[in-house]
Amino acid sequence: AIESDPRICQALFVIFKSRGNIHLAKDLNIGLSRRQLRRLFNRKVGGSIKTFSRVVRFQHVLNTMQASQNYTGYQLPDAGYYDQSHFIKEFKTFYGQTPSDIFT
Repeated sequence: AIESDPRICQALFVIFKSRGNIHLAKDLNIGLSRRQLRRLFNRKVGGSIKTFSRVVRFQHVLNTMQASQNYTGYQLPDAGYYDQSHFIKEFKTFYGQTPSDIFT
């Protein structure tokens, strides 16, 4: 179980605290090599660190947009998206439609 491995708990804490906006090599220094961490994370959580972080980041943006109810112009919080097109591509990947299809 995840609870039984403090390294995974620490990695999850860092991912959630950063709202998914992490750099694996810099931010997840928990005493394991990157390869060991990826393998352990995949075994315990069931996916890659990068995918999990992308989902957390995307979820944070959706929650922020919903709370502000400001869907026009996609006011992106500091979430690690390079630009609006990067966000729209990620939105379509996770949601299946573009933000303008959903919020207009």
